[in-house]
Amino acid sequence: MGKLTKIWAADVEITNLPTINGGTLKAGLGVTTVGDAFLTLVNPSAITFPRIDAANTVTARSAANFKADLSLENVTNESKATMFTNPSFTGTLYMPSGGVIDWDAGDVTLTHSANTLTVGGGDLAMGANNITGTGSLGATGAGKFTKGWFTDIETTNTPTVNGVQLNKDAPNYTIERIVNTYYANPSPGSGLTAYSGAAAATVINQAITALTAGGNVYFKQDTYVLDDSIGDGGRSNINLIFERGAILYCNDSLNAPAIYLNGVSHWKIEGVEINGNRN
Repeated sequence: MGKLTKIWAADVEITNLPTINGGTLKAGLGVTTVGDAFLTLVNPSAITFPRIDAANTVTARSAANFKADLSLENVTNESKATMFTNPSFTGTLYMPSGGVIDWDAGDVTLTHSANTLTVGGGDLAMGANNITGTGSLGATGAGKFTKGWFTDIETTNTPTVNGVQLNKDAPNYTIERIVNTYYANPSPGSGLTAYSGAAAATVINQAITALTAGGNVYFKQDTYVLDDSIGDGGRSNINLIFERGAILYCNDSLNAPAIYLNGVSHWKIEGVEINGNRN
């Protein structure tokens, strides 16, 4: 039978799919299994997302199911308005070097740089929780903390103050007055000599001179009348520590400084109150 070469028509209506070049229309057009599945996919009644499986099947999935298919089920909210209001993630959150987490348009930021996370714009409030670690808190130079407020500080090693390590085992004397006699009592086991006498400066200077390697001299609450200066005794690394209410009173006969230091270093005088006609 002879074939028509071409047909020109405004409309063509046929009952069965035509055969093209010996095969079906789909085969002639090169329609794949997946394409065939799309052609026969049932019309959805709501917003859906197509899923193509390895077996070349195509299914229409709801937003919730599609999210589960993509392993996004740990994001707790589906709507765009709440997606990042209360999310929940598992696994690792990766950010590149220099990444920034920004709260409230720069009110507080957390910025990464090499080996460092920097909090900007606000404070890091720990509440009743702890900061733990085996490294340092703060650093030398510009990295120092300006000031700290603590209820208790407990250290294993003796602290260093202004470049000088305090000696927790340093010998010490306690100065006190009983009636009209001044006493310098050494710490137990120090091997130091106890001193006493009627002149406060004499007893205090004896104690200072006895601290050949430095140490602490504690003054109990009282008034210590000075007829002579408290001298350094040629000793460095001396701490004079006065209880609240401990007063050095310069008598009229004292025509010299209450405390006189010459050629020594690393002295610390804490809590002293000096009174009298000459101070």
